[in-house]
Amino acid sequence: MMVRKPSITNTQIFTCYSYKGGSGRTVAAANIATALAKQGKGVLIIDMDIEAPGLQNVFEVTETDKYRKKRGIQDYLKLHISLEELNDLAVFDLTNGFDTPSAFSFPHGGSLRFLAASTRTTNVLSELSELPERMEVLVDYFAERYNLDYIIIDAASGIREAFTLALNVTNVLLVFFRWTRQHLEGTIKIGTLLEVMNEMGGTPNLQSFKLIASIVPNEEELRVLKNKELANALLQIKKESKVLLEEELDEAGELFYEIPEVLELKWRERILVASKGNTPYDVIAKSLMEEQ
Repeated sequence: MMVRKPSITNTQIFTCYSYKGGSGRTVAAANIATALAKQGKGVLIIDMDIEAPGLQNVFEVTETDKYRKKRGIQDYLKLHISLEELNDLAVFDLTNGFDTPSAFSFPHGGSLRFLAASTRTTNVLSELSELPERMEVLVDYFAERYNLDYIIIDAASGIREAFTLALNVTNVLLVFFRWTRQHLEGTIKIGTLLEVMNEMGGTPNLQSFKLIASIVPNEEELRVLKNKELANALLQIKKESKVLLEEELDEAGELFYEIPEVLELKWRERILVASKGNTPYDVIAKSLMEEQ
């Protein structure tokens, strides 16, 4: 994919995306954002999953007075409030604890803020032609206000208006998927679409997209399954799927990272990197930093 120079802001913007739901994208986005802050970076994470926002649960802000007002990024995009009002009503400072019952402590001076999506509004105005420009103004405003190094966007799955708005300001798209036929077909579809859009100049800020397989069963555990036929079949499917990605998407089909299945995330979506070191999300964050 052709590399384009970011034209909106010097802040790097990573968008976490999946063609289908159930890929662990939202938890990954939250943990990658926190891992970047752990490295001393200024980070804002934005919930653009407008139809079904979930970051408020991962960051545990649902019981705060601010969150109960149900304001979010949609209110700004729909011209209901200004950026200053959006900052006051929907941005949570997760570093110092002013806005939340608990806060993260970053020893290297990093900061983490969260811009919520409202659960009252499930869409933005499709007919509003200024939406792409308003999204650009939004990322520039917060990048300058908080001296941000990174903005992480959690985009909705599928190809929806909110994803298009996010893609317009994105430098690096992280495409999450699972090793299943439906996820694989959707990932190839979006990869092909991005190549076409790039050639037509429809992704002016996009430098690259990276494929991340998520919730991956441990291969050693598969090998010791009593049902050897099933274990071998699963391993073979994964092997064939990797080949298919590279055939369909050329160099872009190379896998960036595999996130193993984490049992403790099955019962509670949470921030692992806050209390643990060298998690898969820490590794991804450091790899992304090294590429900049």
